[in-house]
Amino acid sequence: MRRCLFLIALLTLAATPSAARADTASRPWPPATGQGTLMVHYGEEHLHDADGPTLLPKVVEESARYKPALVTTSGDKNDDGTVDQLQRWKQTLSPYDGAGIPFFAAVGNHDRKTPPGVPPGTAGLLTPGVQGDLTNYKQVFSDRPYPFGDAAPYKASGFAQRGRPADDPPGASSHYFVDYEKVRVIFVDNSCWGIADCDSSQNPPFPDAQGNRTQLDFMRRSASDASAQGKQVFVVMHIPTRDPRDQSYADPTTFNHVMGKGLGTGALDNMRFEEAAEQGGVDGVMLGHIKGQFLYKGRGGVQYYIDGGAGGELYTTGPVGTDHGYWHGFRLLRADGGRVTTDTVPIFVKDGIRLEGPRHLRAGAGAHYDAFGRQPVFEDPAMVPSLELRDPIRPAQSAPTTTPLDAVPVPARIFTTSDPQVVAPVASRGDDPRRDPKTQTEDGGFRAACSGRARVRITSGFETTAKPVSVASARGRIVRRAKAYGAKRLRPGRRLTVARVRLGQRARLLVRIRRKGRTVRVLRNACLAPGSKQLRARWDGRISSRGKLRRARAGTYRAQVLIRSDRRTLKRSALVRVARPAKRR
Repeated sequence: MRRCLFLIALLTLAATPSAARADTASRPWPPATGQGTLMVHYGEEHLHDADGPTLLPKVVEESARYKPALVTTSGDKNDDGTVDQLQRWKQTLSPYDGAGIPFFAAVGNHDRKTPPGVPPGTAGLLTPGVQGDLTNYKQVFSDRPYPFGDAAPYKASGFAQRGRPADDPPGASSHYFVDYEKVRVIFVDNSCWGIADCDSSQNPPFPDAQGNRTQLDFMRRSASDASAQGKQVFVVMHIPTRDPRDQSYADPTTFNHVMGKGLGTGALDNMRFEEAAEQGGVDGVMLGHIKGQFLYKGRGGVQYYIDGGAGGELYTTGPVGTDHGYWHGFRLLRADGGRVTTDTVPIFVKDGIRLEGPRHLRAGAGAHYDAFGRQPVFEDPAMVPSLELRDPIRPAQSAPTTTPLDAVPVPARIFTTSDPQVVAPVASRGDDPRRDPKTQTEDGGFRAACSGRARVRITSGFETTAKPVSVASARGRIVRRAKAYGAKRLRPGRRLTVARVRLGQRARLLVRIRRKGRTVRVLRNACLAPGSKQLRARWDGRISSRGKLRRARAGTYRAQVLIRSDRRTLKRSALVRVARPAKRR
């Protein structure tokens, strides 16, 4: 008896529809396909931090699903530049190798081996003139493809096949550039808390074969040459030139987290780098160092992206989340002929998105849906258990902050309706040209159009979940009259009335022509309001074929009328025989 009751309970549970269904998106948001070169960037991997071993593998897994042309990282792979720590980072990123995705790295201040007695990552800041050692770095990454390491370059189509020069010193490079199709990515080493302070410990050393005496010479010349060739130019380095955050919420050790903390030679490097980036025609600079997601514009309007959400504990003693930039994820960037499209993609635990909003609506009513994602953080007190998938706001629903609104990126997301005739999307204030306006909205706004059932879906990256929504009809008859008309002989060129419908309230009307179980022409497909006049559909004897209309072949067709709502679908149909065209005499 107990076994029977247990089986009944299981069957009942299986038959009960869930309020929301989680899934993996086959079509992610942002879109995985498009024109141009798709790149991924992130930084602050910090595998030694409490949640680093959870966060970084998730970033690798989710970003690899996009199959980017290349992945760039801006440094701080672990805590200190020991062999075992650097090897652990390389192993964590090895799924890219298995997927055939090239990856390249910049040097962070925690990637150099710190001198004895000096806290990891502080060499050059607390010990002016004494820098961290790159010996382990050069050894561990020497087996990476050139120009990052000494191995043969990537053979993938699109990469410029530059052979390793005979005079190139052994070991991984600390500054270099990569060409892929019409994009150049330049890597600069400011892991000494400044660029100039790192010049004396570079691999390859200065002066180089091109006559560059400093990294800024190298960057300026590499950027200018690429710009002259019509390439888009991006720079990857570790420490930013500016800190756009509200300093009152910053962790005490991270105040003004820029090169040299804005003092001495570091302050000069901040200005000199921005000047060189402007002069070289740089399209964007990708950074880490600050643990969170932030943006700012430097000299000449050059865009700077701080993507420090790949593993390290968030640098804040205050609020986290969308309005403050403190959350975890990676950047997608698509470069296409001078245009740059970029998104900051959050990461979540599996089935980690929650969708909130009404399940039952009345026709004509508006509705708004909100989405929240749980990030894979379990140890850090500054965790983001419920990241709101919306634009940042000021300040009514958020703790006050002086961080400029345009310095906080927008978490990537899109809301989609499964049936816009039932639940129609409402355009967002800041619209995204990539969305499908017939089915999608950025902000979760919808309007109940016709009675029926649909699903509202939220997608961020490859994580997605859906919620069933029903729109109720009013009392009374939905259909006052519905009839399909056939014909024993429809001659080519003639028009035949195949349907007449009169509605009592709003409903979805579909009038189509079918043959052998397949729809060959749709005559009406819309959510229609009731009216005093009958709705009429006429057929001219033509069918759709590969996006064009052509004359139907002789034979028997079925004119079918479907009226759909939250009630049982009403169906009417009639046969139409298309005659052969008359022979010319």
